[in-house]
Amino acid sequence: MILFEPFLSATSTIVCPSSCTQHGACVFPGLCICQDGWSGIDCSVPTCTSLNFCNGNGYCSDYEVCTCDDGWLGLSCEVANCTARNDC
Repeated sequence: MILFEPFLSATSTIVCPSSCTQHGACVFPGLCICQDGWSGIDCSVPTCTSLNFCNGNGYCSDYEVCTCDDGWLGLSCEVANCTARNDC
């Protein structure tokens, strides 16, 4: 993890969108550097990088939490549910 000192304006307030939603650091006005597992202009979008981005069989619904599409199971939506998919 890379740590940055926050950028402060002349009035000593952070000047980044949503203060980087506590998932990143404001390194320049309007620029957040996000922690691992987060993205977006204000670091509010979870990415599930350690879960292989849900293997393309679901979406990242929270930090390191995949919500699998119909027919897929597992922590990272890596297991085909043959009963639901009817094609295993």
